[in-house]
Amino acid sequence: MIFDVTRSLDRRLDFGLRTAGAGAEAGGAKFYRMGAGPMIRAVLSERFALVAAGLRFQETGMAADDEERAYGSSGNALMISWERTHRIARRIDISWGGFVSQHWGGFQPSSGAAVVSQGRFSSVNRNVGMTRGIEFALRTAL
Repeated sequence: MIFDVTRSLDRRLDFGLRTAGAGAEAGGAKFYRMGAGPMIRAVLSERFALVAAGLRFQETGMAADDEERAYGSSGNALMISWERTHRIARRIDISWGGFVSQHWGGFQPSSGAAVVSQGRFSSVNRNVGMTRGIEFALRTAL
């Protein structure tokens, strides 16, 4: 889920702040990521737009049994998305589309994180990867 606050530079270009939250499952364990940062939005037509955002994120990974925190991570991400927009009020839009995001950051295992150390972080001790998916966004204009 994404929340954007934007200000229009002209008819086809907006800038603002993007806040994005996501969760997923990898290797039987769940993780949750929240990020925020500056964005720029190029309006291609009345309904379609491209968005680029640079985010600072925090991530929490849960152990496979969902009982305890397995790791924490923080870092940066670059997100590119394409959207179809529907105006629901004068200054409020909802959008849906797709995104790709490249992230890189540090990795801090919790005390009981033996399961995680054998997984996707075992060789580099860093949280680096690419995410793709479907986006749903609520946008308000200033």
